[in-house]
Amino acid sequence: MTPQRDWFGLAQSVSESDWELVDVVIQGVLLADELKGDGGTSLAPARLRALSRASWAVTECGQLIDRIRLVDVGDIHIGKERGVFHRFLSQRIAAFPRSAFLIHLGGDHSISIPLVEGFGLREKGSCGVLLLDAHADLSDADERDRFGPACVLRRILEFSFLSPKKVILVGVRSFTPGEVEFLQRCNMSFIHARDFQLRGWERSAQQVIEALYEFDSVYLSIDMDVFDPAYAPAATLRVPAGLTSREVLSFLRVVFGKLNISAMDLVEILPSQDPLDVTSSLGVRIVLEALGLLQARKGRLAL
Repeated sequence: MTPQRDWFGLAQSVSESDWELVDVVIQGVLLADELKGDGGTSLAPARLRALSRASWAVTECGQLIDRIRLVDVGDIHIGKERGVFHRFLSQRIAAFPRSAFLIHLGGDHSISIPLVEGFGLREKGSCGVLLLDAHADLSDADERDRFGPACVLRRILEFSFLSPKKVILVGVRSFTPGEVEFLQRCNMSFIHARDFQLRGWERSAQQVIEALYEFDSVYLSIDMDVFDPAYAPAATLRVPAGLTSREVLSFLRVVFGKLNISAMDLVEILPSQDPLDVTSSLGVRIVLEALGLLQARKGRLAL
């Protein structure tokens, strides 16, 4: 018999007044204008929830996740008045208790802009950002849209609590000429996919830890196109020669153990192009392992 509740049987009904007692909050964040047609990435949270019911709360190393109190607060939709919804979403994120680990499910990568802003407001201290992405996302505008997926990192760097020294990009292998110029000018740390493979995931993880270790908390953003298309064939913008699922899971295991990663998002899955659920299942596995690492970090299990 498989779990009957979402998220490996861990999801509970918890009233908002008791959120201070919750270890993990999961929330879907979608673009309302995607609901027409095939739904695009807006279908991903529901698909991930459904797949999570087919697995037990046991990590790949056989560790039982049995001391995590988790609540799924459902989905929130960002409408066409994006500025208004960004402010609402950032304020909503800031209202979650600091004791809760936040997992946001996209949606496209543009949701990270208000989510990181809300994270900064919630943390009220020094924080860094770790992005796993095939693209630099440093365009100033994408078809006149300054808040689209191609502009995520550019907008994040404009927040007063962040700077290029507080952000590191991992797995990148697709740039525009303008993005290369911007990276050279701001001197931001990044590990492109080729160096990740040549150095190995352990040395790459150590570089990330050294870059972000001084910050009180870290926000993790995972664009599924960081993976090679062989591992994530239904990522929105697939780029050859990416990271493997084994490399990323091993990398995350190390950085979770050394950095205070307090929130994350998982974005850019197209369920309509994922008939065998290869990409969606990988997304579910990332969530499962993150929960196990969170429990381990709290001293309940050994990493």
